[in-house]
Amino acid sequence: MKFILLSLMTIFVATSCLDDDDYSLGKFWIDYGTINGSRNNFTIVTDNGVVLFPSASDISFEGIADSMRVLVNYTILGDAAKPSEIDHYVKINGMRKVLKKKITTLTAQNVDSIGNDGANIVNTWMTADYDLLNIEFSYEGSPYHTHFINLVIDPQNAVDEQGNIILELRHNKKGDSYTRPLLNSVASFDLRSIRKEGVNEVGFRLKA
Repeated sequence: MKFILLSLMTIFVATSCLDDDDYSLGKFWIDYGTINGSRNNFTIVTDNGVVLFPSASDISFEGIADSMRVLVNYTILGDAAKPSEIDHYVKINGMRKVLKKKITTLTAQNVDSIGNDGANIVNTWMTADYDLLNIEFSYEGSPYHTHFINLVIDPQNAVDEQGNIILELRHNKKGDSYTRPLLNSVASFDLRSIRKEGVNEVGFRLKA
């Protein structure tokens, strides 16, 4: 079910931008984004840099916090007058929190809890400001069991032959039994820790 819903969301996101100016209350868009502001006054910056201002909502904003990652379903009510820091006024139809984590350094103390169970990278994309790497991944397990997912740097194998930083997606199934079909999920990882002062470009290799 999770895989089917995510596939439908991906198809809709890919096609909805074709009719950007054709707004109606019967239409909706689904995007990943980041909360900017507090629960009572916030915008959502989508991963392609579009800024949404919630003017109406069908849901409670309880638990909303600055910098939170979300998957948001919204209806565009209208465009903001330019110049403005807002692109669209929207009605929020639904919103779900997305896992967001920092890059972890692998150590002797955390290697067991980080785990080394299988995980497949399905898709990756970066936010418009290059702050976050988003990874859609699949794994075997029960949807009712808590798994751990991390993006790690191993100090013993931190760079490749070209000097690119090696980032590895690590999964700990926490004793869960493997099942079929594969489950899908998405996590966002903060890349700012691998930036280098005075350098415009940092290369990295992602593996699982």
